[in-house]
Amino acid sequence: MIKVQDTNETPIAPTQQPSSSFFGGLDVVDYGYKKTSAAGLAAYAARSVLEQVRDYTSIPSVSRCFPYYGSKTWPPLASQRLKSGQFIINKCGNKNACVVCSRAHDAESRKAFSEQFDDFIRQGYKPYWQTFDIGFKTTTSGKNRVKIMGSFWRKLGQNTKYRKLIGKARVLGFRVTEFEYDWESEDWTPHYHVVWLFNSELTESEIGGFMAHTSTFWRGQQNNHPECEPNNGPLYYNNLDSSSTKSLGHYLFKAFYLNVACGQLTLPDLLKTPSHFLVDFAIKGNLDSLDIWIKYERTSKNTRRLSFTGNWRRQADNMLRNRANNLIPNIFVAFPNHTESPNLELFNRRFPEVFKKTNHANGH
Repeated sequence: MIKVQDTNETPIAPTQQPSSSFFGGLDVVDYGYKKTSAAGLAAYAARSVLEQVRDYTSIPSVSRCFPYYGSKTWPPLASQRLKSGQFIINKCGNKNACVVCSRAHDAESRKAFSEQFDDFIRQGYKPYWQTFDIGFKTTTSGKNRVKIMGSFWRKLGQNTKYRKLIGKARVLGFRVTEFEYDWESEDWTPHYHVVWLFNSELTESEIGGFMAHTSTFWRGQQNNHPECEPNNGPLYYNNLDSSSTKSLGHYLFKAFYLNVACGQLTLPDLLKTPSHFLVDFAIKGNLDSLDIWIKYERTSKNTRRLSFTGNWRRQADNMLRNRANNLIPNIFVAFPNHTESPNLELFNRRFPEVFKKTNHANGH
């Protein structure tokens, strides 16, 4: 069993505390990541798993990543491999399968999503949740399941009625691909979690009509595909609590969530997620779990886990530009005796995402 000691490693635990900015006097929620004991343990646990797996084998997702900073104490195995030249001194960047890089990617994505979600809610958008799943035949490989899901989603996006509905109602969408292990077929199967944001003018009946169409179209594809099991049941959907940003972000961006209790990594009785199997192998040396993990790595390769609709991206860009337009004049208010141009270096440090969008919008 992997024991985890307290550490000063950079943590990735989110906080949701109001903070006031003198730039425009805005009250914003900080979804950044700060140092806490629990977060430090989770970050250290992720790297301990990485080193433990390396001690047994070198699989593509963990053999190249070297996520240690120069000022930190490196685990003995990491130091040995560095001296022997077995590392590229960088993060591997595998956002699906690397236990360290995927967690960092999820932390960054969760922060961006949460801030944008809050902005949309303030504009009056109504948030809903819909799960897109498919019952596959047991003979269908995990890789083919990913391809079939992707083709169904693309066809939905090309559907004339769907395009009219999503355009007229100004619907915004965000999709996350999740993988769970199917013990019956002994392979990985994907499903989508989709967050829909509906314009405030839409009635509940109109929203229900949109959901019904996506469900009917999706099941129609499933029922006509030779590698899928027929299903006439509707896709699950429900409205979301508009104040649930923190819990929603945790649920959507939970790649390699590690449960650290009393200084030890713990696992559920039924293993389902990729991290469960990798941790099980690291803790117990279970080769069956390693085999299942390698299947996941092959299945998830080149899969884009996070996807935004065009409407979402355009609206998010507009919000950043509007925020920049509102904030830049207030620099003069904050420094009334300062008659020169705003301190762009200071502005860049405080609002990097706004600064980049502003420069881009102005052609600089």
